[in-house]
Amino acid sequence: MTELAPGPDRPPWRARACARTPADEKVSLPRELERQKRALEQAYRDLARKVQTVEKRAKQLAKARAALQTACLKTRSLADLSHEIRTPMTAILGYVDLLGAPGTSEAERRKYLETIRRNGEHLLRVLDNVLDLSKIGAGKMPLERKACSPVQLMGGESSADAAAEDATPPAVDRDFVLRGRILLAEDTPDIQRLIAFYLRKAGAEVTEAQDGLRACELATEAAASGTPFDVILMDMQMPKLDGYGATARLRASGYRGSIVALTAHSTKGDRGRCLAVGCDGFVSKPIDRRTLLETVQRHAARAVAPPPPCLGGGAAARGCEPPS
Repeated sequence: MTELAPGPDRPPWRARACARTPADEKVSLPRELERQKRALEQAYRDLARKVQTVEKRAKQLAKARAALQTACLKTRSLADLSHEIRTPMTAILGYVDLLGAPGTSEAERRKYLETIRRNGEHLLRVLDNVLDLSKIGAGKMPLERKACSPVQLMGGESSADAAAEDATPPAVDRDFVLRGRILLAEDTPDIQRLIAFYLRKAGAEVTEAQDGLRACELATEAAASGTPFDVILMDMQMPKLDGYGATARLRASGYRGSIVALTAHSTKGDRGRCLAVGCDGFVSKPIDRRTLLETVQRHAARAVAPPPPCLGGGAAARGCEPPS
């Protein structure tokens, strides 16, 4: 080993230790290479563990995503099923009430019974298909390839496709007096006739639309002519443009009139979605006559309630005290 000369900043032992010979270099190089090899191997193992962790998390995310998609599909399917059940139930319950209404003629009763029967058969087809779908899911039903529409899948011919005459004349409802113009946007004929009957019986003027596009056109035209509708009753599931899209379009155009949602989806989330797009109120199917009229009365600018019992005819004559 070659010794370096001592200096003022280099003690003799330090000078000797710093000197390296070629032989020393030959010995230390393999050691250094071995050290670097071990370091690379350790880095590779660490990287492999991280890759495994990432792959595991990716699989967990994929599984969670699939579960979420399945849950969303189930939720949507249940919502559609709710609509398919509640829509004919609205017609059945509504026309059952009309059967017992005073002054109903025999011809009207026959028409109401036919409407009830038609919607009952539609409801039965829906339930039959639900059972068939459950058998398919359990692998207990043979499948046959056949082209079909979503409506046919959920129950064959919808009650919306069934034709029936509308012949019930309007009368004054004893519980409500409505003074206003109502736009009824509803694509199911039986439900449209039933709701229109309720409204006209209470004294309202009703204009009907079969889809969201037509509802937007009628509402815009009425507002432009200076005779806006007092309330729009907006079914949220319609062809061409649904109630969500129609309401959002009207609000985006600056329409400020009252819009009440009609929907077979009755959860809090559905109500929130209706309000989020601009609806002012919410009525769920099956339609209850009193709830419907109370909602319309509350939102219509010109809808008025009947006078209290002690007003409009002489309080003393009816044995009640006048208001203070």
